[in-house]
Amino acid sequence: MVLANLGDSLGGTSRNEVGRVASTEVIGYILKHLHPKNRVTRIVYRLKGIIGEDDDSDIGKELTIDLTEDTDIDVLVADLEENRVKYRELHFPNGFSLLLDRQIKWYSDDDKEYKIGPDFHSTSDNSNTMLWLAELKGGADPAGSDEHWKTATQALARVIDASEKTGRKAPFISFIAAILVERVAIEAQQWIDDGKLTSVYNLTQIADDENKRNQFLADVENLLDTNNCEAPNQTCT
Repeated sequence: MVLANLGDSLGGTSRNEVGRVASTEVIGYILKHLHPKNRVTRIVYRLKGIIGEDDDSDIGKELTIDLTEDTDIDVLVADLEENRVKYRELHFPNGFSLLLDRQIKWYSDDDKEYKIGPDFHSTSDNSNTMLWLAELKGGADPAGSDEHWKTATQALARVIDASEKTGRKAPFISFIAAILVERVAIEAQQWIDDGKLTSVYNLTQIADDENKRNQFLADVENLLDTNNCEAPNQTCT
């Protein structure tokens, strides 16, 4: 919370750390939910390392963990979080992967380039198509909520436009914020009503409220399931 509130004043490095912590929290929830159901097979990540300890030769490398039924997912997630990992990919038995922070280029029939860079997106064919994507904003200062929403909607609008211009089906889209002030929630609900968004989530409420966390995880599980590609109930929690 301190980092989230002070990130802007402390500069880009702290803002990046705020985003990493928020992303790690979301992925931790997903792993703990899906692994007991044998719905996740592999984790790909980069090691940031414990603050103040920079002598690990694996820091910065892309590392892989293959999960089995015997993997203690709670212990593993706690260890990864302690070592400040940056998650890169989750792999699922259905052939899909959840990719994080990827810059993607799509091309229209007239060879025009469209660049997008969602925080999370699921794909089965190396990002040529997407089933679901999400923008995540980790800052917890209410004064910055409008700016976070503005930045997120710009990124999401680029995805919607790129999908249309390149002849792709628009993915299901979610917005996840560390906090969600009322004016932003109202605008987000309008995006849902307009069919631009599938769902909006308050990460603080997900952390504090088991019911909201379970709803979020049920939605994500549904959206990652190739046997059930209908969007979940459109909710703004």
